[in-house]
Amino acid sequence: MKKEPDINTNSAKSTPDELSRKVAETAIRIGVLTLLLFWCFQIVQPFIATIVWGAIIAVAIHPVYRALVDLLRGRRRLAATLLSFGFLVLLLVPTVVLTKLLVENVTTLAEGFHRGQIIIPPPPEGVKGWPVIGDLVARIWSLASTNLSEALKPLQPQIKALGLWLVNVAASAGIGLIMFIFAFIIAGVFLTYSAGSHRLAHGISKRLVGERGDDFANLAEATIRSVARGVLGVAVIQALLAGLGFMVAGVPGAGIWTLLCLISAVVQVGVGPIVIPAIIYVFATGNTLTAVAFLVW
Repeated sequence: MKKEPDINTNSAKSTPDELSRKVAETAIRIGVLTLLLFWCFQIVQPFIATIVWGAIIAVAIHPVYRALVDLLRGRRRLAATLLSFGFLVLLLVPTVVLTKLLVENVTTLAEGFHRGQIIIPPPPEGVKGWPVIGDLVARIWSLASTNLSEALKPLQPQIKALGLWLVNVAASAGIGLIMFIFAFIIAGVFLTYSAGSHRLAHGISKRLVGERGDDFANLAEATIRSVARGVLGVAVIQALLAGLGFMVAGVPGAGIWTLLCLISAVVQVGVGPIVIPAIIYVFATGNTLTAVAFLVW
């Protein structure tokens, strides 16, 4: 009599093989997926900060966008394009003017220094009476009024360090400018699809927080706008103070310099890169007392 195969035995023998195969397939899939995610992250990583800034800008200027949409009778894409283009013009035009002015001023200053055309008046008699530093300042000032090159020789390491710092600041400002250009473009895209972006943000918030996801998303939105107003307010105050100093010191094109200070303060670079060349210009061409007062201001 022929013996029938034991079904239970075959199943028991095949089950571990199937499990091993499934585990291997799952491990391979997870590994490939992890590798793809890692590669995608490496590709996107340089743009994460720009995308985040684009989202922040979109949230901050969304009320302006809504008003413009109403003005244009619901043309969302046109409103987003005009708004992004307007901010780009406001950002790029003063930057180009600043770059041109800086190059011209630095070139003029360098040529004047090499030709000996930079004249520094002798120090007033009252400088020696300054406490602690009076004699030192008077001696250096007197030497600079007669031989500027000789007076600057002991300060060459500091001048070199200052030059390197200015170069680093300029490089950082350039990188920041490029980032903000792309951020405004991305903000325009977010604004164009603001309804979908709003639903996506609230959906993610609900997934992370739960029932209070909408409240959390609204709080984040209000916080971004409040911080944006605060940054803008501080930037306006800094620009106004700098502009007042430019006008009192007689810096040519004070209005342009003030606008550049405003933009530089808004992008969190600070007014230093704008004010320092103006101070150097006043020291080189203006009254020393005015220059010192401008420096202190």
